[in-house]
Amino acid sequence: MDYVVNLLGIIVYGDDFLYNKGMDDECAPYFSGQAYKEWLEKYFKVGLRDLKDGTSLASVEHNGFLTHKGATFLKMNAVINPHFTEKNGQCRLLPFRELREYVMRCFNGREPKNRDILDMLLSTIAHAYGTYASNAAAYKWLNSYYDALIYENGLMEVSSIDEVVSRLSARDLKQFRMLGMDLDDVKSGFPKWSTLISKNVWDENYHSITGYELTTNEMELTYEF
Repeated sequence: MDYVVNLLGIIVYGDDFLYNKGMDDECAPYFSGQAYKEWLEKYFKVGLRDLKDGTSLASVEHNGFLTHKGATFLKMNAVINPHFTEKNGQCRLLPFRELREYVMRCFNGREPKNRDILDMLLSTIAHAYGTYASNAAAYKWLNSYYDALIYENGLMEVSSIDEVVSRLSARDLKQFRMLGMDLDDVKSGFPKWSTLISKNVWDENYHSITGYELTTNEMELTYEF
């Protein structure tokens, strides 16, 4: 039984899941996706859709796009973290979206609404953090787009960022925390690449089951809405 427990590694995202069937020639066929599908149908009358058998966990990227597509969860893939070592606390895999996803989201947003320059500045900053330092090509494009928004519209970066912060809602702050961001990150404007890399170090407080506590500034901002 211990062998079976060690063999299976299950990650659950809603109705989606992924498991490692192992490399053992004798056991692997019994734990294949097809075998699991037949088991569900036989004993539970449950149909398994969108089955992918033999898919790798990690994907491979080059210049912002996937050259090999592995498992996909919530429209994101996982790529090997080039900054990982056994001692630096970095995670082995990083979430990854292709460059085209960032371009479309910056221009169109996730929800249909009228967007002004400040909305686009905020979107660009958030998406930069959303690269998780896994897509350098997307980061460079976002950086260029951010600079263009500032200079082509004759904006002062500091005052523009202050105005962006003044318009933040409680929902915005919640989305920032999901990206491992806080209010100070937004105030700092477009992040450095080294800052994004540092965010991938394991943070016990961030992952604590007690949850994330708002800072004083964030609490004051939240109460305004």
